[in-house]
Amino acid sequence: MLEIGNCELQKLAQEFGVTDIRFQGERNRHEIDDKSPSIVRDFNKCVLCRRCISTCKNVQGIGAIDCTERGFSSCISTAENRSLNDVNCTFCGQCIENCPVGALKEKDNTKEVWEKLKDKETFVVVQTAPAVRVAIGEEFGLPIGTNSQGKMVTALKRLGFDRVFDTNTGADFTIMEEAHEFVERVKNGGILPMATSCCPAWVKFAEMNYPELLDHLSSCKSPHQMFGAIIKTYYAKKNKLDPSKIFVVSVMPCIAKKFERTREGMQNDGLDDVDAVITTRELARMIRSAHIEFVELADSEYDSPLGEASRCCSYIWCYWRSNGSSS
Repeated sequence: MLEIGNCELQKLAQEFGVTDIRFQGERNRHEIDDKSPSIVRDFNKCVLCRRCISTCKNVQGIGAIDCTERGFSSCISTAENRSLNDVNCTFCGQCIENCPVGALKEKDNTKEVWEKLKDKETFVVVQTAPAVRVAIGEEFGLPIGTNSQGKMVTALKRLGFDRVFDTNTGADFTIMEEAHEFVERVKNGGILPMATSCCPAWVKFAEMNYPELLDHLSSCKSPHQMFGAIIKTYYAKKNKLDPSKIFVVSVMPCIAKKFERTREGMQNDGLDDVDAVITTRELARMIRSAHIEFVELADSEYDSPLGEASRCCSYIWCYWRSNGSSS
């Protein structure tokens, strides 16, 4: 949910001293679209700036939303005013990134995570994507690109997670599985070239726009989904844990991961591989809610052995860091 001060409209109102609205005119009321597992659309907050339209249509090349009706009835919506869940939205999240007023925001999953953290019968595991360790620092005023991995791990442990693991470990498994699949395709005359299936937004884009290319995608799950499956099978068995009592949380930089975890095939023996996905911003809200002074935290290490990974995925965030990116 949008925080006070984290809104361009609020900042402009403060800058120009607008504290109340003198002209109380008629207002349209719109239903909130929260059917999607990734995005909540609340047009009641919209100021018709059309940034989301430009991003979706001109930058991402999707065109899932546009301005419908005219005049006072103008509305940013989808074809036939359907839910974003029922149109060609890939849940890339770029509309959220460019919305200045919170009319579009990621679906908040922190409540269910808090509930599980308070449940003493549940073994709560969290895994963090590589980009999160770089982006999380910006939420607390650290320079863009600061590697805050150690502070992030400490914060997660203070929040009450039983184990804190690195999704890079899951990426290592994915790399090996995709390499094996590629070799098998080469040896047996399989479909080439082979493209990774790690990005759920890309997979959904291909399904909707280029179904003829789907056979080129790897059959492997993405790193966080594969890792979730490993935690509830191999790790559970080795540590004599009941898989039904394990709750896996993924901290991801992409809201499409919220959608991905609900897809068919992302379950094993009736259990979801991943039980909840939260974004970097959701994690930051949890840290603030717990009154943890993030910048003052000492560094901690990921839990062993599933917190250990090769350096291959780490090169990615090192590249982001050196280029000043906060994606």
